[in-house]
Amino acid sequence: GKVYQHNHRKPMSTPSVAQMLSNTLYQRRMFPYYAFNVMGGVDEEGKGAVYSYDAVGSFERTPYSATGSGQAYMIPLLDNVIGHKNRLDEKKELGVE
Repeated sequence: GKVYQHNHRKPMSTPSVAQMLSNTLYQRRMFPYYAFNVMGGVDEEGKGAVYSYDAVGSFERTPYSATGSGQAYMIPLLDNVIGHKNRLDEKKELGVE
């Protein structure tokens, strides 16, 4: 973080942190950390950004994510509440009021 800020003269953006975590995990691919990370932040447009990783650093930006022992319970809940899947009522925008 500090080296990036010194070199680029600006704070590290969320996509840059996401790429740095990917690089860190990929460096350890022969002896991986076996951590399936989820990283969240705010992008340049002020919108929430969620990144989901596998153990060797492959990642993607997703609307929501969960890992670990609660994943089987959280993904259906997030699908229903945020993804508005399997619902008959009208979708409401989530945001700060």
